[in-house]
Amino acid sequence: MGYGSNPEAADCWGWIIETLLRRTDDNFDVLAESTSFLSRAPAISNDTNVPVHILKDAVTAQYATCEKYRHRVLSTMWELEESKRWSVVLEHTLRALQDKHMASELALQSWVECLENERRGCLLV
Repeated sequence: MGYGSNPEAADCWGWIIETLLRRTDDNFDVLAESTSFLSRAPAISNDTNVPVHILKDAVTAQYATCEKYRHRVLSTMWELEESKRWSVVLEHTLRALQDKHMASELALQSWVECLENERRGCLLV
């Protein structure tokens, strides 16, 4: 039976999640939150019939889940940053190659015109 089927347990789990996600100065204050939790653990345990050691395990498991998702978010942010930076590299490379291509086309066109002029000169003689 999951905790979602018991409203009291759901309130308990909601409090645990809320406690773990609470921030102090943009840092997780896990020690302060865990001591706060430990002081409330007996009351929660009595209200939900969940042993204290299971609640402690739940807190550590929820913390691990939060850390996992925090790392996923950070990883995704770096993937986006990587993509943006490679896009800039590719745009600059494309522009440089297009400029070289244009210069090469102009040089080829000048060379072809020179050859045509030289050929016309030979035909006129």
